[in-house]
Amino acid sequence: MSIQTLCIPQLGEGLHEALLVEYLCEAGARVRRDQPIYVMETDKATTEVESPYDGVLIGWLVEPGQVLPIGFEIGRIEATIAVEVSASSGTHGSESSERGETSERGEAARSVNATAEHQAEVTFEALAEALEEAEEAEVETDRRFRIDARHSESGRTAPAPHRRRRSDGVLVPPRTRRHLRELGLAEQFDSIPARGPKLMPDDVDRFVTSRQDASNEPLDPSAGDSASDPLVPSTVAPADMTAKGDSPVGLLPELAPKSTGWYDEAAVPKGQLTLNYRLLRGLQQVVPATAIAECDWTRLGLARQATRDQGGPTGFLMMLWCVARSLAEHAPLRSTLVRDGRILRTYRNVDLGVAVALPDDRLVTAVIPQADTLSQADFWRVAADRIGQARTGRDQANDRVTFTVSNVGTFGLQLGVPVVVPPAVATLALGEVQPRPVPCGDGWRFESRASLALTFDHRVLNGLGAGRFLADLRRRIAEFSLD
Repeated sequence: MSIQTLCIPQLGEGLHEALLVEYLCEAGARVRRDQPIYVMETDKATTEVESPYDGVLIGWLVEPGQVLPIGFEIGRIEATIAVEVSASSGTHGSESSERGETSERGEAARSVNATAEHQAEVTFEALAEALEEAEEAEVETDRRFRIDARHSESGRTAPAPHRRRRSDGVLVPPRTRRHLRELGLAEQFDSIPARGPKLMPDDVDRFVTSRQDASNEPLDPSAGDSASDPLVPSTVAPADMTAKGDSPVGLLPELAPKSTGWYDEAAVPKGQLTLNYRLLRGLQQVVPATAIAECDWTRLGLARQATRDQGGPTGFLMMLWCVARSLAEHAPLRSTLVRDGRILRTYRNVDLGVAVALPDDRLVTAVIPQADTLSQADFWRVAADRIGQARTGRDQANDRVTFTVSNVGTFGLQLGVPVVVPPAVATLALGEVQPRPVPCGDGWRFESRASLALTFDHRVLNGLGAGRFLADLRRRIAEFSLD
């Protein structure tokens, strides 16, 4: 047996990070070589990563839902390696080998948490410091010029330039120096106690809090200079640090939330982190364009009234049925770009996405699989079930979802311009259904109408194709009938 590490692999040129989506195996599971063991997502694709070894999975080092650098260690496996044992070693040699293997496995398992903590601290601290060093170097010249000019005008002595190491040998990372400047504590550089070989932002916050506690008096806005002392933050009750609705990610030490006299922090839920990652991908990849149209809701509204007492589908579900039928006729909206945008992959059927808002303002996606193959009754049953699951926080998004619908009319909005979240190529927003005037002969009459806003990826679809789809969808909604 041999203990091997599992790291985020480099699956393409130019990739620097990946979203760890989920694990497919639990600690202690026996896995085979080439067996999928976890899922990662990059700006190119979502991939099931296979085990490079036969063996037993010792454990995972980080929680899924985090964006990690390529090469980051996420787990350990006890790999099976053939070992020749001479006959002369006999039973005692075999027993000794077994004891050695058991001890090695136990030691490796005990080291999982310690390794995760150490690696997280070293890797992310190094990355953060490197980025901040580059940013600080870029602005340092301009900052010093402005400080020198300001102090020359006032006749005061400028504070000492920021140093990487204090006179007592304590190292001060760039983020701590920035934090000192933000709090106006540059002149306190050498006097703030550090709990280790580095002065960290937490040390600065403890120093500020101790100053506040030492005052023993609440701030009075009319108290003159003492009330304006930037070293004494206003008294704020600690916030609830638990992420609501979705379990917070097992955060790496560098990313753990904290609370001070100046602010409170909370972990971003895993589902929101995943959505944020995909939104950023969309910002980097998608070339968005938006087309807007109005549809006649009259017949669909009448169908809803006719089925309301029997517990029939909502008007929104009826509209989703129309969307699924239209998508079956418009192949570009069932497509997605793969292999660096060189290949257009078109799916034969429609996995329709539906954006579902949760009470804590999080957003998840319900998916109606094979929506274009379902009868009306089956479509509404499956749609209601999938949306119900999404309301419990279950995100159902997958690579086959190329089109998503959002009902912004639920919030009383007449119109909303949606965003496209890859791998989808389009998102449709339905506005509030309202009576609106339409020409009728020499006069006007009112109809129940709603706005449709389609944002699409211009790399896949042009204005003509988007217009044809909206025209087809408007016709289906205006002519809607129950089977």
